[in-house]
Amino acid sequence: MAITERYVSSLAAGGGDGSVGSPWTIVEAAANVAVNERINVKADGTYTLTSTLDTGQVVGTTADPIYWRGYKTTIGDGNQGRNADGTLDTSNMPSIVMSGAAVYWDANGANTFYESLNISSSTHTSNVYFFYLAANYCSIINCKLTRTGAGHATSRTIQMGGITTMLDCDVEDLCSAVNWAVEGGGTDGKIIGCRITCPNGYGVRVDSEIAIVDTLIFESDVGVYLSGTSVGRGGMYFSTVVDCTNDGLEFSTHEDDETFGVIGNLITDNGGYGLNEGFVGGLCKALYGNRFDRNTSGAVNGIADFPNLHANTDSEAKADEYEDASADDYTLASGSPAKDGFTFSAVNWNIGSEQESA
Repeated sequence: MAITERYVSSLAAGGGDGSVGSPWTIVEAAANVAVNERINVKADGTYTLTSTLDTGQVVGTTADPIYWRGYKTTIGDGNQGRNADGTLDTSNMPSIVMSGAAVYWDANGANTFYESLNISSSTHTSNVYFFYLAANYCSIINCKLTRTGAGHATSRTIQMGGITTMLDCDVEDLCSAVNWAVEGGGTDGKIIGCRITCPNGYGVRVDSEIAIVDTLIFESDVGVYLSGTSVGRGGMYFSTVVDCTNDGLEFSTHEDDETFGVIGNLITDNGGYGLNEGFVGGLCKALYGNRFDRNTSGAVNGIADFPNLHANTDSEAKADEYEDASADDYTLASGSPAKDGFTFSAVNWNIGSEQESA
């Protein structure tokens, strides 16, 4: 069945039918969307929401999903890739501002996909998520999520649920309160190709089975924090954790038979250990092919005799590893030792996140 295209405009007066000539407001779209529809949100002004936007009222199916996608001129043009410094190009994305202490985006409807949206909040202070993506088979793709202001202890920018995917997104949690940017709380979740920062909390908190792949986590208090007791089948692969105040990776409670793989990662310039398993021991049974550089307390704590390609070293200058870390450009420099630094089955791979430009 063909997808039905619906349209949203910040200039809509209300009362439209969702057609291109008579678009809905974004609130009307949330109330009227049906399965097998794509809601095209036009970048023609700022959408300011003063109450929670519930886009999970209608639940999609695998055969008839629901799509929310930003655009500027032609539907589908919202995804402009990444800039040369690795950040998302948001020039064609609609700007959506959540305004209010407990205002958030409730995306808790299965089989729904969100793409090319620039969503922000500077007033969110409640102990809830800012973007709630907790239903099965949902994805958020090529979106930017930004949260500033006071925040709230133990709050988070995005909550992921079971079998959800965050692909090619930028997440910035800049709140002054201790919190975390991403919580991976569902089974078989995936974070792929993303860029995440949370100066006063965890970049990613892992509570269940989640895979972090080709992702940059930087300038957080702790890059990745494992707190769950069931993280088997999860892991972090070919990602970069850099410039965190404390540990790059920190492992807490878990079941004795769980495995969280840490393979092919670039873990550098963190104020604590690159990987700290001193709290529990034994969780990380697949630690291979990582590069640890310039971590203040050392490469690892609580783990020994694992085949890493490089122990913690200061032999390489930070400026030789990244293009321009002082400007938050963590793309690999042309002569970076992480280039082709991992060899598997006679094939050379880059260590860490690619962060490729468009």
